[in-house]
Amino acid sequence: MKSFFRIITLFSLTIFLILITYFFLPNNTPVIDTHNIKQNMIKENKQSTTTEAIYRLRPVDTSSPRALISSLEDELHYLMILYQEGRQSFPKIRRHVKRMVQIFNFSETPPALVPQKGREHLWQLIDIIGRLPKLEKQNIPNAKQVFEQKIDTWTIPHTELTLQRVEEGQRKGEFLISPHTFKRIPEFYEKLIDLPKRSDAIVPLESYLMYRNGAGTSFSPHIINKLPEFLRQDFLGQAIWRLLILLAILGLMFVLAGIFFNLRPNDEENDTPIEKSDLDLGDTLRRLALPIYLLIMVQFLDYMSIKELRLTGIVLASCQIFIKLMTLIGIAYLLHLFFFLMAEVVIKVLNTRNASFDSQL
Repeated sequence: MKSFFRIITLFSLTIFLILITYFFLPNNTPVIDTHNIKQNMIKENKQSTTTEAIYRLRPVDTSSPRALISSLEDELHYLMILYQEGRQSFPKIRRHVKRMVQIFNFSETPPALVPQKGREHLWQLIDIIGRLPKLEKQNIPNAKQVFEQKIDTWTIPHTELTLQRVEEGQRKGEFLISPHTFKRIPEFYEKLIDLPKRSDAIVPLESYLMYRNGAGTSFSPHIINKLPEFLRQDFLGQAIWRLLILLAILGLMFVLAGIFFNLRPNDEENDTPIEKSDLDLGDTLRRLALPIYLLIMVQFLDYMSIKELRLTGIVLASCQIFIKLMTLIGIAYLLHLFFFLMAEVVIKVLNTRNASFDSQL
């Protein structure tokens, strides 16, 4: 058993060190080369946008279907400008994406899945819109038409992409992508993925593929692009290199958990029942190391799986279940030891351990 434990430790540490060395190399190259972007279109984008301050402060206009479509186009123009700034603009892009997902109605989406699903579906929607015929603004209902004609829903012509007025809640009266449409965005994306984008598409890049094949700011896009082809192949809906990093993190977690577990005092080494129950504060504090470690590591795993590795589908769902389970176990164990420690402190302060009859029971 000890040999097996050493092998797992060596294997996990080796993979972890290799991956850190391989990925954490400084490079400012974007995930996809910028030669694919027409420079004249970027100039037009810059001319059609206002200042960055206005973009950051101005809310997304969802007062009517036309306002929503217009706001989305403006946001995409600004997104392309941020992309051209290179890797240093990635934090701005993340903030901008949080703003853009306001176009979705998440009322039927579990809150825990909203951040990840919102980002995934946004990139897919951008690719879908880039493949559809260009929308003529005069054919989209504005606020006046919505009021006069009492319009509650509007569907992009010849599609099932529906904008729906919110009937209740904080966003009542706003036109958003309907919950049913939001759920079906991956389905629509799969139907169109093999078609080219329009030549005048605001975002000519394959946004979702960039998002899925990319990673967080901790990983070098230049190195990701140079990975062997088999490491970039999909397995369980993820690139294989992501799964390898995930396995390395999980392996390291279990190895360190074993180390912290071995720090616990061994009660069976005591000779008598009295000595076995007579635990000092040092022993109790060593017991606290394991649950505290678990709570810290699951938060690290949560950050890596969502922010850096950008896991999706069943792998992400399994990670989230594992994280919640380990969090509950860690909290329960920590509370148990905390109250036990409090009892020990009270007993030692009152100096009753060896003086009272009850303490010997």
